[in-house]
Amino acid sequence: MDLAKNNHIDNIKTNEVITFPVEKIDTSWMSKSQQKLFDIVKIEENRTKKITEITRLAGYKYVQIWHTAIKDIRFKNLMIDMGVAINNRKTNLKKNSEIEYIKNPSERLEYFKKDIWDLRYLYEEYPRHRKPSAFIVDFSYINNNNIKSTLKKYAINILATYKATSVVNMMERISHFIKTMQILYPNINSFNQLQRDIHVENIINNIDGSSNIRRLSLQTVKQMFNYMYINKWEDGPNTNSLIISYDMPTKQKTLPRPIPPNIKLQLDEYLDTKIIPLLEKNEPTPIM
Repeated sequence: MDLAKNNHIDNIKTNEVITFPVEKIDTSWMSKSQQKLFDIVKIEENRTKKITEITRLAGYKYVQIWHTAIKDIRFKNLMIDMGVAINNRKTNLKKNSEIEYIKNPSERLEYFKKDIWDLRYLYEEYPRHRKPSAFIVDFSYINNNNIKSTLKKYAINILATYKATSVVNMMERISHFIKTMQILYPNINSFNQLQRDIHVENIINNIDGSSNIRRLSLQTVKQMFNYMYINKWEDGPNTNSLIISYDMPTKQKTLPRPIPPNIKLQLDEYLDTKIIPLLEKNEPTPIM
């Protein structure tokens, strides 16, 4: 092992600050998932993002892949050295038994003014086996107060239609579009200012994440825009064709895994010694 690799391992073990370029870090010891996550945090601006965003940018749907990756002390220390907050789970959330459902309409309206909602306060029935963090909707990332107000208004309208976890998922999907819009067009003050050829097409082309993430995001935003347009919201879009079906990336299907070689050898032997002789004799076989 060369000197650069030795120094890299020593740095990881002793938690010293990495003083050489990230691009020169030896990654031969990383697993495939660790490599994908590392490729995301190599970009400096990604190191301050939430773990959910990092894992989604790496193409993973769930954050469990991150927590599995940092069980490796080498990877964990490397992330710390790079300035990544390795665990930003919401650990201070109340237990279900400590949550009191808000029935009073005026109290609910007051609660909606918050930027972070715990939907357990807003739903009397919800899947109590889920973690408290599964019911959090965070609007604090939205910089423009008018956009934030419009998105909150939409969230309030769908509370009566969708289950708590569905609302969380929908708001998370919409956030990919909103975050990209904020970066590209920070002066957009209302959805009625959006124009497809000037703004929306560029936003679509710059949404981070896998094709599945972008597809779900665009589907959910299109649904939201249609709702606003049909109900003639003043701060909604002026057309229901800002996003069209051709904008949706095709759904990626997981390819089937090949049969492991040791199993295939057993299968071949079984076919050769058991099945083929039966077929040759026109006798029934145990395989359909």
